[in-house]
Amino acid sequence: KTKSAPGGIGNKDMTGNGRSISGTVNSGPDFAKFSGTGLYVPGFMNYNWGNQFSASVMFRRSSSNGRYAGILGNGYYHIGSWEIRMGRENSGQSYGGGIETVNAPSAAKWQFWGATAPVGQWNHALMVYDGSGLIFYHNGKQYKNKVAMSGNLKVKSRSLEIGVLGGEWFN
Repeated sequence: KTKSAPGGIGNKDMTGNGRSISGTVNSGPDFAKFSGTGLYVPGFMNYNWGNQFSASVMFRRSSSNGRYAGILGNGYYHIGSWEIRMGRENSGQSYGGGIETVNAPSAAKWQFWGATAPVGQWNHALMVYDGSGLIFYHNGKQYKNKVAMSGNLKVKSRSLEIGVLGGEWFN
């Protein structure tokens, strides 16, 4: 059964500043399932994320299809300025995240990789950037050491994407 996300999808002001979301998800009593689709927030195109940023998401991968899978961000690797994404490594259970700043080359973007999120289990990811470094948390525990970096996140002409990054759907 396909339903709109809580509060409805499309032209709904989610933040009080004219940003709207569009997309379709399959939903249940306490989850949203992305099966070949995702949510897009085009109001965040060319958005200046600044030099203080955090992203937090609960997720559960229902299966591994041997592909990368976007969870949350504004684009895959160098296409966007930040992302949290599942990998195909470790039978599709590896994941991580990273940011790209004006002072950090895109080759250094994937700062955190290799956390394990077993298929079928709920996990929590939190990525925090304070202008001096990036920290990644997996299920409430810091994952690896803080990565020193500085500058504003790069401004990209990309929507905020939920459940997809660069055409790589989360399932």
